[in-house]
Amino acid sequence: MSNIVSSVSSRPVRDVAEAAAPPASAPASQGVAEAGGEIETVNISQNAQNIASLFEAAQQAEGVDEVAIKKIKDKLAAGSYNVSTHDLARAIISVLKEMNS
Repeated sequence: MSNIVSSVSSRPVRDVAEAAAPPASAPASQGVAEAGGEIETVNISQNAQNIASLFEAAQQAEGVDEVAIKKIKDKLAAGSYNVSTHDLARAIISVLKEMNS
């Protein structure tokens, strides 16, 4: 995955890949752009690329229950969303098994 930076802005991080990207000391993919006569480089780790791919696949998946998502977001915002540690562990194991197969 390559990203080209067309301009520099002060916008907040809005993308999962941007939020998960480690420091430039661990480059895996590189995008280069010229902004105002200066060359700028963006390095995106393999983990960030994987997260971005998973995020994109989730966004394109069918059968997303928007009502359930809104309820969870509302509970998160109110600080009242609780998840059973057993359920969380089971979900993590399921995802890891899927990733390794």
